[in-house]
Amino acid sequence: MSIFIRIICFCFLTSIYTQSCLSNVCSGSFNLGEVAVNETAGSYSFDISGYIEDFLGIHGVNVESLETTCANASISSNGLITYPEPNDCTVRVTEISYQGSRSPDINEDGIVDDADLLRILFTFGNQDICLAEDIDYSGVVDDADLLSVLMCFGEDGSRCISRRKEQCNLTISLKHVRCSEINFRPFARSIDHNSRRIRSSALEILSFLENSRLGRSRRFSSHVSAAKDEIQRLFAENWNFLWANLPDKISSCETELTSIQCIEMNLTQIYNQIIFRNKQIKAVVMNLLQTYSRYLARRNLNRMLSILVNNLNSEIRDSVNFIKSLPNKSVECLAVNNLS
Repeated sequence: MSIFIRIICFCFLTSIYTQSCLSNVCSGSFNLGEVAVNETAGSYSFDISGYIEDFLGIHGVNVESLETTCANASISSNGLITYPEPNDCTVRVTEISYQGSRSPDINEDGIVDDADLLRILFTFGNQDICLAEDIDYSGVVDDADLLSVLMCFGEDGSRCISRRKEQCNLTISLKHVRCSEINFRPFARSIDHNSRRIRSSALEILSFLENSRLGRSRRFSSHVSAAKDEIQRLFAENWNFLWANLPDKISSCETELTSIQCIEMNLTQIYNQIIFRNKQIKAVVMNLLQTYSRYLARRNLNRMLSILVNNLNSEIRDSVNFIKSLPNKSVECLAVNNLS
């Protein structure tokens, strides 16, 4: 599914069209700028109507006719362009229609009546295109506006609003951003699996200690039990953190557009947190072994413990190496914000 982000900078347009009440809104030839289309599989669709409406500042704009250089494009009457290949191209609007007059119901009470007629009479001759009494946007309140009220007298003013068609030369450049996505869920499951193996190796060491002669000591048993609880707590924290922060998908975008807006999600800090918690699990075990090192040496347990600790170290090393092999950032390009 294609992603379309509509961001238009209006800085340079303010001198062209500063108020929605101005007439001849489509005069001149204007490039509305570039739109970055996130490239994915399938056809590409682009609805130009909203861009034109944003530019004109008038609601209810209809695109009457347009042209495009997009190869093999189909164009619907409402301004929707669909094209099969991801090529940079342009779309040019040649004609639009929009609300060409204001409602004769000037005070917006639902009916054209004496109150609206009086407003026309009191402002008659005033020259201000933004006056609500200038119904036809002519720039002056005159006979035409008075006639509009009289012709619609006693009716709902919304029924007496005419539409205006206007020739246009508005161009939008469609710039494609080459993007790819990979499903990150299998990698997240592998990270989770590695964390479970680390927990299992740590608990195996504690179980071995419990089943040894040293495990008959109540003090030692309580320390082992506390270590097990701490390992489970660290694993639960890591599990929650992992699934809350790792993305479902990783995207990578390439573009030659220097003004493209991209959001980069750095995964390094997330990876480091996961690795840190896994190493904390090992630290719990090693602290316990350090505390009872003399007792363990007396009972000739160090050799077996060395094997189990090496297994734990191996699991942590495999986890770290796997995480380091993963992409460390996800880049999503949103839109171009410059106007040419």
